[in-house]
Amino acid sequence: MLSHRAPALTAPRLLLVILAAALLTGAASAAPPAKDILRRALNLHEGVQDYTAQVQAEIRAPEGADLHGEDRVQTIAFKVLFKRPDKVKIEANRPVVMPKQLFVFGNLGTLVAQNADVTLIGEKTENGVPIYAIKAVRRGGGGGSILFWINGENWTVQRMQIPVGGPNGGLDLNVVWTYTQVQGFYVPQRIAVSLPKVMFGEGAQGNGEASLTMTNWKINVGLEDKQFE
Repeated sequence: MLSHRAPALTAPRLLLVILAAALLTGAASAAPPAKDILRRALNLHEGVQDYTAQVQAEIRAPEGADLHGEDRVQTIAFKVLFKRPDKVKIEANRPVVMPKQLFVFGNLGTLVAQNADVTLIGEKTENGVPIYAIKAVRRGGGGGSILFWINGENWTVQRMQIPVGGPNGGLDLNVVWTYTQVQGFYVPQRIAVSLPKVMFGEGAQGNGEASLTMTNWKINVGLEDKQFE
């Protein structure tokens, strides 16, 4: 089973964090308003009505980690099916402990823009492409601020920093995306998060990593409701 007893996050919660900002993806000149940038990036899959994909999830703990007898590298492979608005089915040859909402394509960008104060805090150019740094702070406090780095050409989220607290506060998870293009949509090929060594006990030698690798995407194939029964 893909899990270990890290002090701050279990594997299912960790993978929910990894995809909390989605499975994402469209050109810019002058910087548009921060809310528009974030909404556009997080709503890039509005045209996806259904999909299937092969997924491999992996947690790689550092040397010296306190794993309570579990393997340092744990992987599980499965197939995921999704149909709007929220039907998800996971097909695997053994039980998969993972929140199905990880794989729902919704309108996350609109929800974030409506419920958070969003600010453009930086902009740079890489190979002629603008990269926007966006900060989203939940209204009413709580949860800290999430930082996004968004490609201003294809509107993919390149990187994200998420506060998770930790024993003394100030502990962040850094998430990095790589993409592939399928049927005109930018979809995640790999999503990786660096896990601070404090999560693995005093003997940990360096950071760990958790990742999702998604391949063999098939989009808008006309999945029927009975396939989710």
